[in-house]
Amino acid sequence: SHWVAVVDVEAGTLDPRMPAVELSGSVTGSAGGQVAFLPSNAFMRAELGWWGATDSTLGFGYAQFGNVRDLQPWHGWAFEVDFDAWLAGDPPISGRFATTTEENCGAPGASGSFQRVCGGGLWSPSGSIAVPADNEAGFDLILAPGNGQLDITDGNFANTLLRVSPGLDFVPDCDEALCADFDPDAPSLACITSCTNVFVPRLRADETELRMPDGRCDGLSFFECWAAADYIGGSTPLLTEAPSGERVLVYPTKDGHAYLVDADNLGTMYDRHPLVEYCGTVDDPCRWSWSGMIVNEPVETTTLETPRILVATFMPDNTNPAGVVAVSVVDTDDGPRLERQWEFPNFSDPAAVSRFRIHPSRVQLAVFNGLEVAIVVEPAPAFQQGRAYVLRASDGALLAEVPLAGPGYRFTQPLVLGDQVFINSCDSDNGTGTLETVQLIVEPVTP
Repeated sequence: SHWVAVVDVEAGTLDPRMPAVELSGSVTGSAGGQVAFLPSNAFMRAELGWWGATDSTLGFGYAQFGNVRDLQPWHGWAFEVDFDAWLAGDPPISGRFATTTEENCGAPGASGSFQRVCGGGLWSPSGSIAVPADNEAGFDLILAPGNGQLDITDGNFANTLLRVSPGLDFVPDCDEALCADFDPDAPSLACITSCTNVFVPRLRADETELRMPDGRCDGLSFFECWAAADYIGGSTPLLTEAPSGERVLVYPTKDGHAYLVDADNLGTMYDRHPLVEYCGTVDDPCRWSWSGMIVNEPVETTTLETPRILVATFMPDNTNPAGVVAVSVVDTDDGPRLERQWEFPNFSDPAAVSRFRIHPSRVQLAVFNGLEVAIVVEPAPAFQQGRAYVLRASDGALLAEVPLAGPGYRFTQPLVLGDQVFINSCDSDNGTGTLETVQLIVEPVTP
């Protein structure tokens, strides 16, 4: 079972005013039956979102679930918790949402890693984001379902971004006539561009096919290739503005690209910008066929005239470079686009082919002595020493490289308090964890 509870931090106990509640329930399936939340096949990997609080209200929390290991049957699940109702003694679960409603998920316990049946797990460790909206709560959620079945007409929304209203009410707002003959292998461009609340990743107009050096996608369509490579999900988009003032989402995915999407009309894609190459070659196979090259959340600088958006990438081979990549949103005659600014390590440096071979931490931004810096951890294998890098945010210059006492840990984000940086480590998924601090002393740097 899975539960939510509130901790009284000062007392160090569960808050008795808000008794712990079990997460359960079901939604109507695509064939008219029920798709139940299955605790044994659901795993909460994401940060809790907590939005909508005011001086007089506590707002809403969101618990999101992926899977333990792509084991069927599984679906992406989200639960909304109404904190004010909870405090008043009323039922606190105010919404349930499943990203896929297919009822036949195949043999129980079978792996769906490279299939498109059910699925749609909300895998991202950094969770969902809230975007301003014209509703009573003042926000909508952006969810990022991962691998599984995409069929808009059948209520299955894996491999997408979704805008969901408070209460976890979801209306795709796609043209029914254009989507009537939906093809999961090759969705109609007319259909997917008609959707206001669904973003379906796709190639740019100037791209004719998705091909990889190791040949695993030869003869496959875009979505067939993504299934063969497990190339979607795991990351959280960033909400920002183009210089023109247009709201956009920057969404990095496991395929090594960042997608630039109209935040108010998800059917509109402005760009698909490559951050790193596809992992693996014929002579140097990708070490993990399922991992992709990005499982992260972008961060955006706040002090620079031209903001940088930073994404930490990795590369499980010995051929292709990876590291932190910085891009900016620029305006063009054809709409907003992403423009590369810098890389660390520079991708022409041999170090870029030896570093960042496994999932890194998320990037943390901080300002010291008026200088904005980016802090990222490159974890090491178990029982080895990871490294923390402090980069100048404007150009990626290395300001400090700190060997850690532990290996570091993927997905998490360094915490900055004053001039102290707190970094966590773990020698295995279920091993002993440690916490260490690094003190930053930043002297003025000549640009």
